[in-house]
Amino acid sequence: MKKLSIALICMFFAFATMAGDVNTGKTSGNPIRVELDLNNSSRNSNTASAFRIQKPFTFHDSCGQTITVYVSAPNGTYWADMGVVAGHYMLDHMNSSGCYIP
Repeated sequence: MKKLSIALICMFFAFATMAGDVNTGKTSGNPIRVELDLNNSSRNSNTASAFRIQKPFTFHDSCGQTITVYVSAPNGTYWADMGVVAGHYMLDHMNSSGCYIP
């Protein structure tokens, strides 16, 4: 029993020291902004191709980088759905500080 309690105490200190400093030094105070270009007539769904449409989504991360994600989808897909896909792509490629990792 004494060995078990010593082992548990050592394990507790090991986990505590590993989880002590997870911050990379950068703050994530700035929110991520998304720009949608809805007024561009060449990207309007009425004049788009009969088969596929492509929409760029521009993201600004908290480190000052600007990333444009191009989403291609079948004609008739809502731009909001395409934006959700682009947002998921960006969230999958960000670290804990909110910075884009290529």
